[in-house]
Amino acid sequence: MITEGQGKNIVTLIIALFSAFFLYKLFQEFGLIATKGSKTAEDLGKQPYFLNPTKYISDMAEQHGGANVNLIHQSEASELASKIYWSKGYIYDNEGQADSVLTNAPSLVIVAQIAERFAKDYGRTLYSYLLSFLEDSDWIVLKNNFEGKDRY
Repeated sequence: MITEGQGKNIVTLIIALFSAFFLYKLFQEFGLIATKGSKTAEDLGKQPYFLNPTKYISDMAEQHGGANVNLIHQSEASELASKIYWSKGYIYDNEGQADSVLTNAPSLVIVAQIAERFAKDYGRTLYSYLLSFLEDSDWIVLKNNFEGKDRY
């Protein structure tokens, strides 16, 4: 049987553990602590060219004879960027949702457009955001899916 004093200690311990977990996730979110699976640009190689959106879109337009490449409407790009943003959670990350948005894009120039919209809407690059929660296996899946994707 638990005494009143022991019950208070258990409740205090539960509150302390929950607070520690919350602070841990908050520090992860702001990049203040490294975690297992934390990635740096050196770990993954150079940032994929198409995730440098402004340069990639302009280069593809130039290679495409100066014509506009096929792009999606900005509202659609914003909606897709939002899906990627909300795929990262404090307790549970939905890496599959972020992967799905990027791999279902019909071309790399659309991925670049989503990355550009993401930076405008959320104030950070899509690449740095993905680095904050995707595991190595997720990057391998993305890399494999991007290799066969049309450029524009």
